[in-house]
Amino acid sequence: MKTIILFGIGLLVMTACAKEEALVPSEIKNRYEIKEKSDMDAIDQKIYDIWKTYEIGVWYTDTLGYEDSGRKNPVTGEPIYVYDTIGIIHDIGIVSGLVDIAWTRVDVSTSDKKSKLLPLLNFLDEKLLKFVEESHINIPAIFITQNFTKGTGLKAAKKKVYRGFDYLIVTLEDFNEANKNGYWAEFIAQAGAKKIENYLTEYYLTTEAAIAAVTTYTPWGTRYAQMISGYNGTNPAQDPKNYGFLGLIGTGSAANLMAPNKSEDLNMYLLALLNNTMTQLEAQYAAYPLVIKRFKQLKEILLNNAIDIDELKQQL
Repeated sequence: MKTIILFGIGLLVMTACAKEEALVPSEIKNRYEIKEKSDMDAIDQKIYDIWKTYEIGVWYTDTLGYEDSGRKNPVTGEPIYVYDTIGIIHDIGIVSGLVDIAWTRVDVSTSDKKSKLLPLLNFLDEKLLKFVEESHINIPAIFITQNFTKGTGLKAAKKKVYRGFDYLIVTLEDFNEANKNGYWAEFIAQAGAKKIENYLTEYYLTTEAAIAAVTTYTPWGTRYAQMISGYNGTNPAQDPKNYGFLGLIGTGSAANLMAPNKSEDLNMYLLALLNNTMTQLEAQYAAYPLVIKRFKQLKEILLNNAIDIDELKQQL
C-alpha cells in the first residue's frame, strides 16, 4: 500500500512539473517580419534592408504568409493551409455595418510595374522612417496600396497615408517628387496622431468655440451650408477661414461642400506649415486671426512632442 501511495505522489509531482514547463512561453512571432530570401529582386532587397534598419515590415501584398493547418482536403488529399492576411475591410472599413473604404492592390505582375515601388521605398527609408525613429513613434508595419479612399458619397476622400489597425497604409498612385510634402503632411497626421492626439484639444477647440457661437452643429465633417445658413461661397462674412477652417472638402455646388473632419483639418494645416514659413502664413491669413492662432497652436504642439516642422523642411 505504501509503495502505491508513494508512486501516486511521484506521478502527481511529475505531472505538476510537466504542466509548469508547458507554461514557459516560446518566442513571440512578429507577423510583419521580413525574412531574407535567396532570390530577392531590387524591390524585395530594399524592403528587407528597411526591416534590418528599422524593424518595420513593409508589405505590398495583403497576404503575410501561410502555414499548414495539419488538415487535408477530404476530396483531393491536399494539405489545407491557413493564410495570415491584412484585413483592411475588417480592421477599418466597416462603419455602421457598411463598407466605408475602397482600395486596390499594387500591380507587381511584371518587373517594370514592380519597379515603380522603388522611389516610394527610398522615400520611406531615407525620410519618413528616419523621422519615425527620431520621433519615437511606434509603427509595426507599412502596407503599400495602389490607392485608398475613405468614406462614401460626399464624404469620400482619397488618402495618401492612413492609419490602420496596427499598420500604416501608404499609397503609391499619387507619389512623385512634386508631391512629397503632401505625403509628409498626411504621414505626420496619421503616424504621429497617436503621439500628439492628447495635446490637440485646444487646437480643435479654437474652431469648435467659433462654430458653437453661431450653430449647434458639430464643426467636423458636417455640410458647411448646414452650419452657416445661406452659404454660397461669395459672402466674405461666411468664409470658412473666419471660423478657423483652411478650406472645405468636395467639389460642385457650394451647398454640398463639407467642413473637414479632424484628420483632414490637421492634414491641411500641416501641409501649409510644410510649404510656408510662419511669416508667410501670417501675411497670407492676416484677415483671419483664428487661422493664425491655430497655426501657432499646432506648431507648438508638434515642437513639444519632438516634431520640428522647420527642421523637416530643411531635410526636404
